[in-house]
Amino acid sequence: MIELDGADEATWAERTERELARSQECERVESLMKQCKTDAELWSVMEKEVFSLPEKLHIAQTKRAAKGKKKARQSNEERVMDIHGPLYSRFLSTALDLFNSAFARPSPYIFQILPRIKELGLPSFVLGVSTPFYSKLAEIHWQRFGDANSALDMLEEMNSAGLFANKEANGLLSQLRNHLHACTWGGQGPFVMAMMESSEFGNALIQRI
Repeated sequence: MIELDGADEATWAERTERELARSQECERVESLMKQCKTDAELWSVMEKEVFSLPEKLHIAQTKRAAKGKKKARQSNEERVMDIHGPLYSRFLSTALDLFNSAFARPSPYIFQILPRIKELGLPSFVLGVSTPFYSKLAEIHWQRFGDANSALDMLEEMNSAGLFANKEANGLLSQLRNHLHACTWGGQGPFVMAMMESSEFGNALIQRI
């Protein structure tokens, strides 16, 4: 049996403590989010508990703190990042799901999440967005609103951000391709086929796929 020396034991204990703290914080915030009765209430929780994280993590693009203060806070900031950093992306994806399905109808707040992430600066964007987030947002554009153009915008932005497509993103792209080709070939009737043939919009969509 391998025995840990004092330093290794301290490191392991600290890691365990931080994982427990992260789990407890995740449960606390997601519980608050899921208890919301309206989309406005959920957005208020997001502002307080989620969109405040970049500031708490000191990655929001605001004026830099004085160097002396930064050095004094370094240890505490590292702990905060270890606990809260991985949760930022998770909370954003949870919010996307809740705004999409937790209320009587999809909430327009769905489409305010990404602009709010970007508003907080590049570090917020890098830490917050993910392939599942983009693929889910693209799926909502298509499945909920039939907006193929916006769905493709999301997939293209995901690719531009250096994120690789997952199974869901590839599946959605196949759905869009099959649907648009069916429209072009008459699968949705002669009227839709004629519209697609004469429409610059339809041709532009097909070229994007």
